Amino acid sequence: MKKFQKILLVFVGLLAVALAFSAIQATGAPVGDGLSVAAFGALLYQQGRNNMGGYSNWAAVIPMEYVSAVPQLPAAPSDYDDYVVATGQFTFKDIGETNTKYAPIFIYSTEAKVKYDADSVGEIDGKSFEQKGEFFFPGNMEEAAGFAAFIKNRPCIVIIADPDGKQQMIGTPALPCHISPSMAGGQARADLRGTKFEFSAPSNQPVVYLGTQFEVNEAEGTLSYPSGT
Repeated sequence: MKKFQKILLVFVGLLAVALAFSAIQATGAPVGDGLSVAAFGALLYQQGRNNMGGYSNWAAVIPMEYVSAVPQLPAAPSDYDDYVVATGQFTFKDIGETNTKYAPIFIYSTEAKVKYDADSVGEIDGKSFEQKGEFFFPGNMEEAAGFAAFIKNRPCIVIIADPDGKQQMIGTPALPCHISPSMAGGQARADLRGTKFEFSAPSNQPVVYLGTQFEVNEAEGTLSYPSGT
């Protein structure tokens, strides 16, 4: 009889835990690491929509020492978008004692040479992503070689844009992006010559979009926020 009572108590305890967890899920209260369980809807796809691959022929690099604040993801996501859309703006530091501020470093890239992927990495219960990509600056300009020497060991953020104009941010202050430059001099006369910049950053997201986007002036090589934002 006592053995039966012990088994019954264990069963009742497990049932109580299960019911409590179900109640937490139903109310959306924090679970585990503090993330709330939201009631997300269906993920639909509009047939016929444009879905062109690739990226614009530029990238922008922001060394971490240039900024004092960067766009952030919401602490408590309530919809799918909240997981991957960073709100706020970059705050750039002053250069020395002047009123001049640092700015993103705009870099032209050969057409169809900007690339981006995000691989799933990690063990069970520890999944994350490796955001990675590359861009390519053609030619043998001293400035390109100098930039490669400058950026090789600097934690940074990389900004790229897809054909829809959506700007992506790779890297954060906690998990910065790192760039590995390499130079191709070419062997045959027809070979592509230039500097390839490969970048990567660990992330909990496959991609992070900027909620407030820069205006891009490709002719002048500048990125700036729209006036009034």
